[in-house]
Amino acid sequence: MSKKFYWNCRGACDGRLIRNLRLAWRNSCPDFLILAETKSENASLVRRLESLGFDGSAFIPSVGRSGGLCAVWRSEKVNVAVLKLNRQYFHFKCSFVGQPVFLLTAIYAVPVPHLKQELWADLRSLAALIFSPWVVVGDFNDIASMDERIGGSSPNESRMKTFQDRI
Repeated sequence: MSKKFYWNCRGACDGRLIRNLRLAWRNSCPDFLILAETKSENASLVRRLESLGFDGSAFIPSVGRSGGLCAVWRSEKVNVAVLKLNRQYFHFKCSFVGQPVFLLTAIYAVPVPHLKQELWADLRSLAALIFSPWVVVGDFNDIASMDERIGGSSPNESRMKTFQDRI
C-alpha cells in the first residue's frame, strides 16, 4: 500500500524537521510527502529531505517568511508529473505502482483576499478540464464552521459561507 503524507509544518528551516519527520513515521517513511507553509526561500529543504530517500521533488519558495510548498517522492514507488504550479499550489498527475492514475492538487492558500480569489479562479479552471479522479489537499486558511476554530477572535461568518460555497 502506498503512503502519502501532507503536513502544514509552519516552518521547515530549523534543524528539527528531519528528526521530527523520523519520529512521526517511526519505521515507515511515506512514498510521497508534501510540506506546506515551509517558510523556506531556497531548495536546501529539498536536499535535506533527499537524505530520507526521496529522489523526486518540486519546490515553491516562500515569499519572505510566508508560505512555501515542497513535495518529494520516491520515483520507484510513484510516477509524478508536475502539471502546474504557482505560489499557492502544485497540480500533479500521479501514479503509484499498481494503482490507477489520479490528479493531486496540494494547496497552501496565502491569507491575502485578492490572492485567494486567484487561487479559486485557478481551481475552477482546473476543475472544468478534469475528468479523472482528483484529490485536493491543503490549507485554505479558512474554516467552514465555528467548531473548527479554538480560541482567538470569532470567525467571520461571511467568509465561512464563501468557503462553504466553494468547497
